[in-house]
Amino acid sequence: MGHGDHKQHKLTFDSPLSSRQQPSKTTAEDPARSPTNSITTDVADAIMAELQAGFQVIHTRFNTLGARLDRMDERLDRHATCLEGAECCLSEVEDGSADALKCLETVELMLKTVVDRNGDLEANSRWNNICISGFAETTNMGPSDTFVEKLLTGLFGHLH
Repeated sequence: MGHGDHKQHKLTFDSPLSSRQQPSKTTAEDPARSPTNSITTDVADAIMAELQAGFQVIHTRFNTLGARLDRMDERLDRHATCLEGAECCLSEVEDGSADALKCLETVELMLKTVVDRNGDLEANSRWNNICISGFAETTNMGPSDTFVEKLLTGLFGHLH
């Protein structure tokens, strides 16, 4: 993406699980459901709830990352504008149409602005890396031992 291109980073993620129909909860509503099937269905529902929670986190992180990328694009465009202004000012001094001292002050101010904003870009880049790391962990449903622990807790909670 070049400077001046104003593309928005719209990252979206729709969970295929969100449209899943909820099964009936009692055997009276569905005589074919035995207590064993009910436990299995409850465990499946617990798994689906865990997956949906993970998908919600992924969705949120996608939006956060997209917004941060948009802000970085805006800052890069401002950098480019400052540098182009400094270059233009120097060209005017070279061809004699601008005062060298005044141009020097302008260029120094523009370069200071670029240096100051560079810290913002570095901070945003660090936050993007954190967001991407969190996204990668979430797509794996977190550390596997945490996911399994939640799953087993859900399973044994339904068996008691």
